[in-house]
Amino acid sequence: MKQQQGFTLVSVMLLTVVAGVVVFTSLKDSIVQERLSGNFQKKVNARMMSERAVFAQAEKVQQQLHANPDADIDDLVAQTQQAHSGSIHKGDLKYRAQLNKNGAGELEIAALGERYAGEAEANLVARYGVTSNGGYAPFNTAIVGCDGVLNSAGGNIDSYDSQQLDGQYDRDNASTQAHVKTISPNADIVVSGGSSTWGDVRATGNINITGAGFISGTVHANGDIDVSGGSSGDYTIPPGFPVKTRIGGDILAKGSVTYQGRHILGVVRAEQDVHFTPSFAVRNINNNGLAVLYGGNNTTEENNKDSIAGTNYKGAPYHQTVTVPAVPASNSEDPNHDPKDPDTNCDPYSLPSELAKLQQKLPRQGLNVTGWGNHAQFDDEQGRDSFGSIYMPTSTSILGRQYGSVYFLDDLIINGAELTIAKGDVVFYINGDFKLTTNGNSALNINEGASLTLFVQGKSQIQQPVNVLKKTLNSNKLPPFSLYSGYQDNSAATQCGGDFGVELSGTGQMYGTIYAPYSNVKFGASGELYGAIRGKRVSVCGDGDIHYDTALKKSQGGNLGGQRRVIFLGWQYKTPKELSP
Repeated sequence: MKQQQGFTLVSVMLLTVVAGVVVFTSLKDSIVQERLSGNFQKKVNARMMSERAVFAQAEKVQQQLHANPDADIDDLVAQTQQAHSGSIHKGDLKYRAQLNKNGAGELEIAALGERYAGEAEANLVARYGVTSNGGYAPFNTAIVGCDGVLNSAGGNIDSYDSQQLDGQYDRDNASTQAHVKTISPNADIVVSGGSSTWGDVRATGNINITGAGFISGTVHANGDIDVSGGSSGDYTIPPGFPVKTRIGGDILAKGSVTYQGRHILGVVRAEQDVHFTPSFAVRNINNNGLAVLYGGNNTTEENNKDSIAGTNYKGAPYHQTVTVPAVPASNSEDPNHDPKDPDTNCDPYSLPSELAKLQQKLPRQGLNVTGWGNHAQFDDEQGRDSFGSIYMPTSTSILGRQYGSVYFLDDLIINGAELTIAKGDVVFYINGDFKLTTNGNSALNINEGASLTLFVQGKSQIQQPVNVLKKTLNSNKLPPFSLYSGYQDNSAATQCGGDFGVELSGTGQMYGTIYAPYSNVKFGASGELYGAIRGKRVSVCGDGDIHYDTALKKSQGGNLGGQRRVIFLGWQYKTPKELSP
């Protein structure tokens, strides 16, 4: 009996020990689980802080963009404050962010979230971009001839940025953004003479380049492309381009291509036929597939071969089905058509309806600044001429922008006298014609910081340059001189001797923008135009140069869209740089 009691006691003790072991093991596991759960929670909190840093930094970028709507990516990086939390809950939760520009030109936000003074950390890298939200720049192209462009000049068409070098143009720093294009369906571009174009040439119809014309960019047409004539002199080629260059980019045609001349630095693509004549070379410097592709026939003579590649590109593999993207053209029946897009609309401002509203404004006065020694001066408060007449402005909304100093005139003739815009942003609505002659002391002067914007119903003749003291946008992002013409020109002629609703001639230098979507425009000067031209048809004649100012992409002459905004592009999976405390 005593032996059984001893055995029972031992059994109970063993069970008690086992139970204790189980209990202690469970307690240990619970502690481990609690610690793991705590670490996970810390990590989650750190992750939440890093996400909070991203959103806080993005909000600061949006605030900066709202304060400076014209800011580019570099401006936003330089001007936006870095987001950081300081401390939250006695310093156990913190975040900070760094804003940079990545290799793709996007905004990059590198964020760090912390919990318990760095016991738990989480890194995130987010990519953001900037969208215009439907906003457009009407002068985003050097020359737009909606129904056609004729360039028979011997001058140079290039680009520069007036916000650099204090507004001064320097040929050594000129750029290749002076693009030329058409918009209406089947509208052609003709380039003759010795003119050089430092940019792309894109036509909704055909392109014909003769003489010694040089194009630094891509030649792109919805129809045929014919390049013939002599060779361009090397003096017209931008710095960095190889000698013997005739076309600095690609030749892309939905029709056929005929080419004679020097070297093509890009490739040739034709949906239909190709024909090459002697002394040509397709260099394909970017190794963009085969140098030549065509979908029709190659009528090149057997002995006419690429002077570098040694082939005439006949047969396989060059002959195959080719699809060339179309040059965008106006098409109001397209359900996705945007009437405010200047790339597919000749008149994104709907100028006639705007001018019709202004035409109802009364009273109007005539302004004839004529006679030797006479002078008229206008500013944003009043205008006065030599005869004692006083002109008072009104505040009016035009093209979606509120102008505080608008003068309503029947006509404006400057003949042998001077008109000066002394200060402010001055607007003239002219119900008739505008004419600046070369007689005597005729002059239109615009002081530094001031601007003059003309809305003209009739014809416009500028026979000598407008005198602008500083050739760049003013503090309100307005060009010193702008001409908006509502003249309806029904002439189909694009020759230099045709009828023009807007005509610029004379010598010297002039800064200005021309917006004439219903009128033929002629630039026949032997001087220089700094700015941009948009017309129904544009004819560039004489020996004058056109220098497109890329700063006009930021011009605020009218509203063509909404506010720019910051948009999320995605997460960047990489190890971010160490963030400074």
